[in-house]
Amino acid sequence: MGAVAVLPARLREGLRWFRLTPFDEDTPEGRAQERQRRAALSAAASALSKILSVLATLVSIPLALAYLGVERFGIWSVLSALMLGLQFADLGLGNGVINTVSAAYGARDASALRRCVSSGAFALLGVSAVLALVALAVVPNVDWAHVFTVKSTQASSEVLPAVSAFAVCVALAVPLGLVQRVQIALQKGFIPSVWQCLANLLSLLAIWQATVWQLGLPWLVLALLGAPLVTGLLNALFYFGHVEPTLRPSWAQVDREATMLLLRTGGSYFVIQVAAAVVFASDSVFIAHLLGASEVARYAVPEKLFGVISLVVATAVGPLWPAYGEAIASGDIDWVRQALKRSLVLAAAFSASAAAVLLLLGPWLIELWVGPALQVPSYLLLALGIWKILESVGFALAMFLNGAGILRFQMINAWLMATLVLAVKVPLIVVLGPTGAPLTTATVYLIVTLIPLIFLIPRMLHRLRSPGNLHRQVSTGQLR
Repeated sequence: MGAVAVLPARLREGLRWFRLTPFDEDTPEGRAQERQRRAALSAAASALSKILSVLATLVSIPLALAYLGVERFGIWSVLSALMLGLQFADLGLGNGVINTVSAAYGARDASALRRCVSSGAFALLGVSAVLALVALAVVPNVDWAHVFTVKSTQASSEVLPAVSAFAVCVALAVPLGLVQRVQIALQKGFIPSVWQCLANLLSLLAIWQATVWQLGLPWLVLALLGAPLVTGLLNALFYFGHVEPTLRPSWAQVDREATMLLLRTGGSYFVIQVAAAVVFASDSVFIAHLLGASEVARYAVPEKLFGVISLVVATAVGPLWPAYGEAIASGDIDWVRQALKRSLVLAAAFSASAAAVLLLLGPWLIELWVGPALQVPSYLLLALGIWKILESVGFALAMFLNGAGILRFQMINAWLMATLVLAVKVPLIVVLGPTGAPLTTATVYLIVTLIPLIFLIPRMLHRLRSPGNLHRQVSTGQLR
């Protein structure tokens, strides 16, 4: 009876964070409750967005494949994958906006908030202009048919317009991403997630119409990549026009100190992102080069299966990044400590439980998914399970480090990891096969990142009692 009685109470306690009415932010307790409410709403909306994205992908792939054929579909797939991989095309400025805006918001400095938003907007416009000029100079002068090794006349004639459409989408995505970053920084991440849900539906509808009307490969690229641009523009017009008109970007609000702080913070994130791409996105390349393309599938299929663990954890803890930044700037370090502890426990418990389930059911799920031809060794599943547990804990820690503006440690750590991973991964893959890839990453990550943070996190929390450089510059008015 006791357990039955406790369950509804705990359920009610959890559901209280999903209320639409904000808490009173005039008191420290009210601010903590509002912070928790916004994080919960953002996580729930992000989860819905990712579910719709997966469903849209499952439907759009057979539509595009049936219409385009294997060769043109391959080009479409590569360009769509590159769009996801070019998340740091903004040179890290988007992440810099999250940190500076969340710090200004936590300090309740409306003037600094406006300067951070406007400075970020025009900095992103500058990056977009540079990307457009580079694309204008490079794209027409490359033999893309040779790059993609296409043979058919139709694919050869469509590949340049398709790449041009891709380049336009990349350049436009950089400034249009500002509104999402601002909303995330203000702990309103549920707003861009709702717009992303609409983008997924629009993209699916556009792809279907492009196949029905047989518009060709370039239009399918625009259908896939253009829908988020349309919803991003509508989001920006509505948010800056009606919801928060005082934050509307203005050249008069651009500030040199704010821009320099944004560039330093964004540059640090860019360095971290490049190093992380080397560490986490190199497995398939190494396996293909060292063991052959056939071994890539043996690794990639179970990796995608275990990747669900990372996706769930990242969705759950992601909203804590701006929440940490706001809490630190407002001096609520006790909330930061408690939220970090809870997120670490939940990330570790969920990832360990999910990894155990996938270790037991993984072979059956893989056979159900792709058929019996692909045999995956159990020790590869074990290595992937261990890595996903460590990665999940790392996600929770990274949100704290990002929110606290602790970037120098992350830069040094990321490049140290990249160096060691590249040195160790090759011989281990040769000896152990695909299992060597996640085993290398997990071992290096544990030794270089997680173990040092066990000793450093308490010291970092103690230092936050005196606001760090980023939050001090924003909260004490040094952005004037």
